[in-house]
Amino acid sequence: MDTVLTRRWLEGAPFRSTVDAASVSVARDDVRTVATRLGFDATATGELALIVSELATNQLRHGRLGRIALREIERHDVRGIEILAFDRGDGIADPTTALAGAPRESGSLGVGISSVVRFSDEVDFDVRAGEGTCVRARKFVRHVGRRREVASLGRPIEGEPRSGDDAWFGR
Repeated sequence: MDTVLTRRWLEGAPFRSTVDAASVSVARDDVRTVATRLGFDATATGELALIVSELATNQLRHGRLGRIALREIERHDVRGIEILAFDRGDGIADPTTALAGAPRESGSLGVGISSVVRFSDEVDFDVRAGEGTCVRARKFVRHVGRRREVASLGRPIEGEPRSGDDAWFGR
């Protein structure tokens, strides 16, 4: 995923590549450290660790060149964490099934993405067939009111290796 929005988001935000199982553990440790500093309670910190773990594990299983970044955010004086997970895999083949958390024919429980949605306060998806997936998950120290979730699904036209489309949304 090499979109303008992803590049802008990463300016100044450190990210880690997901290359092996140890990368998943490091990402979990990173989010726990930030969550503790921001004042998340133990339950919310555990949920953040689960979100990062599911996203990083999906990158190992399904994506290529996966990366995860964390960014501190604030809304209405409430602190939070935004997690950006993006890769250059084939994209989520069936987003509807992934969001429903249905078991897969491959033997996977299929609950990873649905867990991310369930434990996050907000989630945005940018899925591009044959190009990759970008997930932005946000969680706040306390309730700030839900905002609408956004998904951008795209695919290249037949015969083209990449989609020339870009997506933008404003809140």
